[in-house]
Amino acid sequence: MVKKLLKANTSNSVSTPVAVFFPNLNGIRCIASLLVLFHHMEILKAFFGMKNFSENIFIARIGGLGVVLFFVLSGFLITYLLLAEKQKHSHIAIKSFYMRRILRIWPLYYLVVILAFLVLPRLDFFYIPHLSDNLLTDFSLKLTLYLLILPNVASVVTSTVPYAGQAWSVGVEEQFYLLWPIILSKTQHYLEVLCAIIVVIVIFSNGFIGDGFITLGHYLHISNPDWYTLSTIVTKFFKDLRISCMAIGGIGAYVLFFNKEEILKILFSRSVQLFTYAVLVLLLLRGTPVSQEFYAVLFIIFILNMAANTNRLFSLENPIINYLGKISFGLYMCHNIAIVIAIRVFLYFFSTVDNLFHHLILTGMVFSIAIIIAALSYHCIEIRFMKLKLYFTRS
Repeated sequence: MVKKLLKANTSNSVSTPVAVFFPNLNGIRCIASLLVLFHHMEILKAFFGMKNFSENIFIARIGGLGVVLFFVLSGFLITYLLLAEKQKHSHIAIKSFYMRRILRIWPLYYLVVILAFLVLPRLDFFYIPHLSDNLLTDFSLKLTLYLLILPNVASVVTSTVPYAGQAWSVGVEEQFYLLWPIILSKTQHYLEVLCAIIVVIVIFSNGFIGDGFITLGHYLHISNPDWYTLSTIVTKFFKDLRISCMAIGGIGAYVLFFNKEEILKILFSRSVQLFTYAVLVLLLLRGTPVSQEFYAVLFIIFILNMAANTNRLFSLENPIINYLGKISFGLYMCHNIAIVIAIRVFLYFFSTVDNLFHHLILTGMVFSIAIIIAALSYHCIEIRFMKLKLYFTRS
């Protein structure tokens, strides 16, 4: 099974040290980016005083789950590629890996950061009521953290940066990319390491470390409120550090790469596929609170079936969906700009969103503008840097 997957790779949103092709992954990227887009669209409508569905349990959840899906997919694909490189060359070219990630992520990331901090705040058209007022709070700290590609730290210690807040997930992924190739190059105990990462993140994110700070503060008779603020920050940081989801994706890569047939046979069965999709739908519709790791397990089953099961229940291979997946990084990074442009244009013609027809018009505008901006980003900016990755790719 694995050998059949080592073909020419047509996906250009990941680095490819060894040529690997998986079908349907662009479709998964498309789904993830659109989940985030529709979630943020409803939130921004609320800031503009428009009728919205931001409090609907389904809408409230899909944005975060779209990001979890991105994380699981990244963990799966990067781990598989690194394992393939290590198998073929007996080691991982870590510097080349870093350069490929830099060329893929940094150009658009820094463009959005510059726009969010220095350009859009100067244009009244892009003013978001109440939200834009947050930018000046801790401005230097925010800008420094974003320039250091620590937007996830900024999101914990200070307020949201309009138009760049979504970049917190890029920070998480970059921190994973910084350490993961080094770890994989030093060990053969892949599964044990991945499980250890999940356990550590779950422990930290559930407040055990924060509670430890508080207990230590009581023991040392520390009454400074900053000490207790630190415990809250630590807990929130690890709650948002969803490397556990990427590790779950990595476990999926391990199972597929080393062809664990007993496990794959179960995961690829029709009953497990139906059960997985039914649970996902029920959880989304009912709003049942479960951990992000639980969703990550469901997502990796979905990804494995889409990528490697010839008897999958359905396919996402479609020219339109493939293209949207190909430009999904631009959709993710620039969608808030598209949403505000659409809202401003809509409000020029209509006073507010009064009915379903208005909601559909605005949604169509958001979707269309987001695709145009993402396509421009991909063809005018991203692809130019992606071509340079060839200089850091091993045959």
